[in-house]
Amino acid sequence: MPYKASIYRQAMVSTLYLSNLPSRPDSLSKFRALLLSSVNSDHRSISNDVSTRFDLNSKKETSEADAVTPVLDEKYQIIEVSRYGSRPLRRSCFVTFKDSDSCNTFLIEFQGKLKINGRKINIKLANTDSFAALYYQGQQKQLQDELRLRTRKAVDNSQPKTKTKNEVLKRRLRRARSKLRKKDLDEETIQKLLSKPRKTNPEGTNKTAMSQQSEKVSSTKKVFDIVGNPPHHVLLVQNLPKDVTQQELEKLFVSDGFKEVRLVSVRNLCFVEYDSTANATKVVETLGHDHPFKNVTIKIGYAKK
Repeated sequence: MPYKASIYRQAMVSTLYLSNLPSRPDSLSKFRALLLSSVNSDHRSISNDVSTRFDLNSKKETSEADAVTPVLDEKYQIIEVSRYGSRPLRRSCFVTFKDSDSCNTFLIEFQGKLKINGRKINIKLANTDSFAALYYQGQQKQLQDELRLRTRKAVDNSQPKTKTKNEVLKRRLRRARSKLRKKDLDEETIQKLLSKPRKTNPEGTNKTAMSQQSEKVSSTKKVFDIVGNPPHHVLLVQNLPKDVTQQELEKLFVSDGFKEVRLVSVRNLCFVEYDSTANATKVVETLGHDHPFKNVTIKIGYAKK
């Protein structure tokens, strides 16, 4: 059965795929001349006015009798030589023949024998016929279908993929985990800080607008007890409002020995670093462990060493 399928394919396809070709010359016309002179020593370079150019966008039905097929090489009935534009794929090309018989004749004669600039060229049947083959064989409908398919693929590849909310959240958590590791926090603390939020609001409870906003922030980001942590020159501030900015935090925590604020907005927390434990302790004593800030109560404590 595979043998019969191969015979059927050979009878239909009139395009060959050549690989392991020299990447130069860059010019397609010079590359084409090099290839054709390698397969036919009597090949004569043709002028630019004789080419295989054709109108891919033409809506007119074209039959084999109507289409005037320009031939690049009379001996092997080659009508087109094309290759990819990108440099990594320059070592391959497609060779299109006037019909499948000419294609098979070339394949039998040169398979395992063709060399160009000392390189042994690999030759095999193409998976599908080239656009030139479809055009000059009068298969206009199939040609237009292939062009529409290529256009659709190009449009799909050019459009950015929309990420789901879950994918965005996972990416933010990975970034937050990486930042926390740089602060020399242990994995247990990181896991606690990045653990999933738990809803604790009872249904049917009436709340004021201010209390609803405060509990919305605190319920979505779990707050851990860090009051008992030993003094450290880095403070951990939790339960920050969602709209807090780096500048607002710097203004709040600026004091003697202040170095920087590292905001982890995805978890509504930040790290405030000072040049000494003594200066960090002064800030905690001044602001307290629970400090009102932008309609919420932020939690201030020492980060783990």
